Amino acid sequence: MSTYLFEANYVGEGIRGLMREGGTGRREALVAALKSVGGSVESFYYAFGETDVLGVIEVPEPSDAAKKTPAYRAPGQ
Repeated sequence: MSTYLFEANYVGEGIRGLMREGGTGRREALVAALKSVGGSVESFYYAFGETDVLGVIEVPEPSDAAKKTPAYRAPGQ
């Protein structure tokens, strides 16, 4: 299992989900997506400024985790 620090910004459906469900629902969506590939969320923080979310995740295969989290986009992309 590998551990990764991530930064993300809400785009598309992620923004709509945040407005509809609030922050807790978006975190739970990430937890569920990572759990489906055998991963987990170690920490999750909302931020002010250019980055919306910072956190630490654990995943067995990083490429699988990236496919399961389309509501997030790395800053600058």
